[in-house]
Amino acid sequence: SKENLPVPDEGPMKILIGPENVSEALQDTSVVVASYDIGDDMRGLIGVVGPTRMDYGTVAARLSGFAEGLTRLFGKQELPPKEDAKE
Repeated sequence: SKENLPVPDEGPMKILIGPENVSEALQDTSVVVASYDIGDDMRGLIGVVGPTRMDYGTVAARLSGFAEGLTRLFGKQELPPKEDAKE
């Protein structure tokens, strides 16, 4: 259900470790979630679920970079042109 999603309320990233997770199924894991802007006042979420001993700095940095790329992609008003198939 929607209330179990770890939506970042304060800033673009949220890290939940073990018991901080709302969902009982995630109590033994860590969840790192980043939000990205889709436009029209909408956000998307992308996340990583892993062990509680994961390298949080590396995961957060890569997830943040990926989310920023998605924001740039969705910020474009039109899709990139298709490449012509070479025969």
